[in-house]
Amino acid sequence: MPRGPKKHLKRIFAPKHWMLDKLSGVWAPRPSPGPHKLRECVPLMVLLRSRLKYALNYREVIMIVKDKAGNIKIDGKLRRDPHFPVGFNDVVTIMKSGDSYRLLYDMKGRFVLHKIDEAESKYKLCKVVRHATGSNSIPYIVTHDGRTIRFSHPDIKANDTIKVKTPLTPSSTWRTTRSTGSTSSILAAPCWPPEATTSAAMEPSSRPNTILPHSILSTLRKPTETLLPPASRTCLC
Repeated sequence: MPRGPKKHLKRIFAPKHWMLDKLSGVWAPRPSPGPHKLRECVPLMVLLRSRLKYALNYREVIMIVKDKAGNIKIDGKLRRDPHFPVGFNDVVTIMKSGDSYRLLYDMKGRFVLHKIDEAESKYKLCKVVRHATGSNSIPYIVTHDGRTIRFSHPDIKANDTIKVKTPLTPSSTWRTTRSTGSTSSILAAPCWPPEATTSAAMEPSSRPNTILPHSILSTLRKPTETLLPPASRTCLC
């Protein structure tokens, strides 16, 4: 009886949106465990070899990905795994050519690479799939790409869309968006420091059903004293 994770994937059982031909071999690259599910992602090898045509075979993909210079970045992070799963809205950056691509769906539900500029490659949109409260009454959210963001803004709920900077560092902040379905929405000020939260005000939107930006907290595991004074902890947790 076999035990452990599966390490192989036959070509005929690969997802159809990979668009792999049937006569090029028996096996297909199996995505590594990562932020996306197997049926909802595409391996980095397929993008480099079949879509972008940077490589002709598996050996050339290994040479590109394993290079010491670091040729491939996904969401601003260097990746050296040729089987790394790339999912919806991920940003793939080729360092030597300077090209950036965002992985999107076409009208038939297949993954396509959309070329973007440098300014657009510095952020991505993430869907909030879970909103909960952890230990010590710390609120957090979980996005569709496996991110766990602690100290989230109280206005952010499940099924909202947030705009995240890439790469995401503990000291960085980012802006989030939420569709309210009305002509007005709260324009929230940054929650660090707490004094800035008093400046939040109601501002009418220029257009109906407009997605307005919100600011949320950083992903620091333990907020420092300079960011969160002891007197304000009870009102944010």
